[in-house]
Amino acid sequence: MARSRNIKPGLFDNEILGEADPIYTVLFAGLWTLADREGRLEDRPARIKKNILGYRDADSCLLLEWLNHESFIKRYSIDGKNYIQILNWTKHQNPHHKEAKSVIPKFIKGQESEIIDKKQQDTNTKPMDESSMNHEQTMQNASCPTDSLNLIPDSLNLIPSGTTDVDSNPPKKITKKFSKPEPQELIAHFESKGSNSNEAEKFFNYYESNGWKVGKNPMKNWKAAAANWLKNNMTTPPSHSGQPADNYATAAASKQRLTDTDW
Repeated sequence: MARSRNIKPGLFDNEILGEADPIYTVLFAGLWTLADREGRLEDRPARIKKNILGYRDADSCLLLEWLNHESFIKRYSIDGKNYIQILNWTKHQNPHHKEAKSVIPKFIKGQESEIIDKKQQDTNTKPMDESSMNHEQTMQNASCPTDSLNLIPDSLNLIPSGTTDVDSNPPKKITKKFSKPEPQELIAHFESKGSNSNEAEKFFNYYESNGWKVGKNPMKNWKAAAANWLKNNMTTPPSHSGQPADNYATAAASKQRLTDTDW
């Protein structure tokens, strides 16, 4: 099954591929989409041609042999089955973490038979674009975060930015814990708004009885709740000469009870 992969500018700067027929570049990049998360796939030339080269008149066996000879891939055989390892895979690709693990055995030098002799003694240590890129370009490409980190396997759809969870955990949003107001603080707040300790006691008793919830949701800001309370429930403010007996006769007693409450 084809998968989304990352392409870096270094692919087109490579002198070996740049001097060869473009079909080699197409085939090489196409192999990435067929490879598993470890850069391995079955060496089945006919199927590879169908999936990558389509109806082009090309010999996929010869093309794969050329890529193997030029140290872009390693063709090997284990227990009579042929496989391909794309060299320097982890340097140039970061498959999505949800991709299934590889079920293809890893190539280990000396333990498996190679389909075609290697061009060099140890191709696994040769960078794909070593012949055409200087050290600065190589380091720049190696440090670039790959686009495939944001791709869902087998899809061209981007993962929403809020869920790009690679292996690291996203920072958690810090929420300030709600705490009930202190007695003196609550009384002072109500009095500063032109109310009194009697209303403060009513406010406290009401929300204490319902678990300090606004509707069905936990209270987040008691001052905002107090503002709504005063807007809907505050009686006529006291005059400068004193408190009306009918509305504020018990204010002093309420203030004392509220202050004595076990919070």
